Amino acid sequence: MNGVVDAVRQGLPGVCLTGPEVHSHIDEGLFRRLRLPEELIATGYEAYIRAVLRLVEEHEWREMLQHQLQDSDVEQVLFEGHPEKFADVISDVWQQHLPFDAASERVGTSQRLSS
Repeated sequence: MNGVVDAVRQGLPGVCLTGPEVHSHIDEGLFRRLRLPEELIATGYEAYIRAVLRLVEEHEWREMLQHQLQDSDVEQVLFEGHPEKFADVISDVWQQHLPFDAASERVGTSQRLSS
């Protein structure tokens, strides 16, 4: 299982370092689905360190995030979605021989796939 998933299921907020590779981009998607602050999705090492230090030093902020995670239905947010959106995009790509981005926009799911 993903370490982020294990942590948030226990109500523990964290910081992720995102990037263009799938393995580094997955955590960003999880954080967004959980509606965690953008500040926790670092795009570079300095931003990552700043976010970690803020979590460590600002107890009230960290506790607010912990309560937010504990009060949300993490299981539902992370493990239940709308697979039909993905199927619609793949079907369009296959049937129309469209580039993935074009099919995603045609179906109207480019923004909603991560919701």
